[in-house]
Amino acid sequence: MPHPLNQPIADLLGELGRWLELSGENPFRIRAYAAAARALEALDRPLAELAARGQLQSIQGIGPGLAGLITSFLEQGTAPELEALKATLPPGLIQMLRIQGLGPKKVRAIHLQLGLSTLEELEAACRDGRLSTLSGFGAKSQENILRSLEQLKKYLGLFHLDTAWQAARRLREGLGPLAARLEVTGSLRRSLEVVEGVEFVACAPDPAALCHALHAHPLATKELAATAVQLDNGLPVTLHLVEEHAFAAALLHHTGSPGHLEALAACARERGLRLEPGGLFRGAELLPCPDEESLYAALNLQFIPPELREDRGEVEAATRNALPSLVQRSDLQGALHVHTTYSDGHHTLEEMARAAMARGYSYLGICDHSRSAAYARGLQVDQVRRQGEEIALLNEKLAPFRIFAGIESDILADGALDYEDEVLESLDFVVVSVHSRFNLKREEMTRRICRALEHPCAAVLGHTTGRLLLEREPYEVEVDAVIATAANCQVAIELNANPYRLDLDWRHLRRASDLGVPIALNTDAHAIEQLDYDELGVALARKAWLQPAEVLNTASAAELAAWFSQRKKR
Repeated sequence: MPHPLNQPIADLLGELGRWLELSGENPFRIRAYAAAARALEALDRPLAELAARGQLQSIQGIGPGLAGLITSFLEQGTAPELEALKATLPPGLIQMLRIQGLGPKKVRAIHLQLGLSTLEELEAACRDGRLSTLSGFGAKSQENILRSLEQLKKYLGLFHLDTAWQAARRLREGLGPLAARLEVTGSLRRSLEVVEGVEFVACAPDPAALCHALHAHPLATKELAATAVQLDNGLPVTLHLVEEHAFAAALLHHTGSPGHLEALAACARERGLRLEPGGLFRGAELLPCPDEESLYAALNLQFIPPELREDRGEVEAATRNALPSLVQRSDLQGALHVHTTYSDGHHTLEEMARAAMARGYSYLGICDHSRSAAYARGLQVDQVRRQGEEIALLNEKLAPFRIFAGIESDILADGALDYEDEVLESLDFVVVSVHSRFNLKREEMTRRICRALEHPCAAVLGHTTGRLLLEREPYEVEVDAVIATAANCQVAIELNANPYRLDLDWRHLRRASDLGVPIALNTDAHAIEQLDYDELGVALARKAWLQPAEVLNTASAAELAAWFSQRKKR
């Protein structure tokens, strides 16, 4: 199993490779960094342990130079070679890599031939037509880059939910010992799919020491205020310092959306109370509310989980004690839609199965890519059969753990599924997904997906809208029509828990569940560590008001097998 402490160093090598390519470095050296990063991602022992024993060069692809770089990073937390590269190139070039269609070679050409160093300069060159005069670019590519720039503007200052949580956990480790109480708050606590920063509510015996620890934290690179810093990835972090008696009210205030807080304030007024960030008052009297549960109780409301505090009917439901019992991680009995080395996954069938077992799961659904996905080493028919044979052997070896043989079948442009029906019918289940032709018109895309859902072998619709958060907008599709078709065809819809997808959107998930569509909480894991994306999936499922019975993979292996079998008979 890959060791999690190695990931930051693998990320460092990946970043260094991109900077080297921007600087025009030898392609062989660039590929060596990429290969080394992949090797570190798969390593099951901590690099610090190998470095202490002088064994870094025992790792495939790690020579003396890379061993020295890794050692420097482990000892000092910095990589001088990377810092030196960053000093020679404008930082705006890395931002250009976020634009669709621009890789390091093209960004380098733009910089050298047109002298552009920032997104603003690139946008100006697109608008006045200069970019289209550059070799390898034309009017169409210039138009596409300008469109991507407009999208990128919307994304600046936003961060993936997973990125923010990882930072928050590391910060809590450093700050927690100095605080009497310390809790994450804001949109991160509400589990919005993208956030503007990390916020904490804290009370501490020595507030100055807590602020000093925040500024001195290894992740902090810039002071924004006495109680706020910016991290090395640009993520802003804010401390809300309060007195002990005000902690619960402050946590409530900084967590809820404006609409939710206004609804709570209205409830307070109806009871002759006043809800403020500093506490709940009856006239000048501060009512004792040591936690959020007591605050909601004082308002005669059922406790509202943080994920639901979006002013979408939760306060009215809480007045009737009608909030659902939300799904939890412990309710999940298995993982569906994972990939292996048969296609573009990083680990073997048995490795993925054993990792699922180690996480307490009783089954795993294998859904490698189908043959049309050549870019992802999609499986040919003989590979599908060979994988099925290996799954049968593993099911005997690992019993009672169960591996379901599936495939992620591409939905072709006309709505047909990849493979002939006899191949699809030989599998336990089929996830159907769009991976190409994203530019179809809304009506065409909707017909395409709905036709795929009508296929008798379709069991689960994968990542419904194709969005990549902060990177690619959803393709044009009538989501309500797709949900209605899924309900009519008894097809489950996926909540893809990959932090870059989180698709289907939680707002649509709630409607799908209301129509009786089962929700498959899928990690879409391509590596062992990505099985842990299930925590993000659970957070978003809770945000969609989902109860355990509404999530497909809270069923037992036997119940799920029966559901798959019943669907084939429809």
